[in-house]
Amino acid sequence: MFALGIIITIIILITKILISNDLGYFIDITTLTVIIGFNISLLFATGSFKDFRSALTIIFKKDKKSSNNEIKKGIFVFDLMIKVTMISGFICAIIDFITIMHALTDTTTIGSYMSLVSLDFLYSLCIICFFLLPAKFVLEKKHRLNNYNIK
Repeated sequence: MFALGIIITIIILITKILISNDLGYFIDITTLTVIIGFNISLLFATGSFKDFRSALTIIFKKDKKSSNNEIKKGIFVFDLMIKVTMISGFICAIIDFITIMHALTDTTTIGSYMSLVSLDFLYSLCIICFFLLPAKFVLEKKHRLNNYNIK
């Protein structure tokens, strides 16, 4: 169900973008790479990559048997990733704002730079809202089910 929800959300987002504009306006590989790269480097720096993989396994498993300790570690990892994703979006936006400040002499480029700033925030919010928060919610739900032995 988790994967289906993510796929439906992506389809809705792409449909909205295609109806309102050109899809090319919404693609900035550099920003997406930096935001995802910050998350991956955080996982390695904190030694949490194994916990992240374990959490993904728990999320996509059909059975409800997982240890509470593993689930708690997964919740912690996703909580940390939410924070890092927000921070990395702000860092990218600040870098783009600095670029805008240097480009003020050429007013024809300001619009494209401002769109990059918007994409920094958009990517961060989309990753958080459509992947990290639902994943954390699924883990919290499984944790509650384990604690109360609800079938």
